[in-house]
Amino acid sequence: MSALLSSTFWLLLNTPMVPPDPKTRTKSVQMVDLNRTRSKRNRRSPSVRRPAVRLQ
Repeated sequence: MSALLSSTFWLLLNTPMVPPDPKTRTKSVQMVDLNRTRSKRNRRSPSVRRPAVRLQ
């Protein structure tokens, strides 16, 4: 197992770095602001807690 890991590690170290194509930069996906959607959820009225039903 360690031989496989070390060979993979050296393969990654010896692989030349290739810059990404400029075509892919123009088609990048727009990021969604997660904080905005999270704050919308927090603004909703809090759920009403029902009292526990006791079985007799």
